[in-house]
Amino acid sequence: AKDKQPYEQKAAKLKEKYEK
Repeated sequence: AKDKQPYEQKAAKLKEKYEK
């Protein structure tokens, strides 16, 4: 979502990498 901060979007991508 756009209301999410940019660092949250980056963290989400990194989290997906770590979770997989």
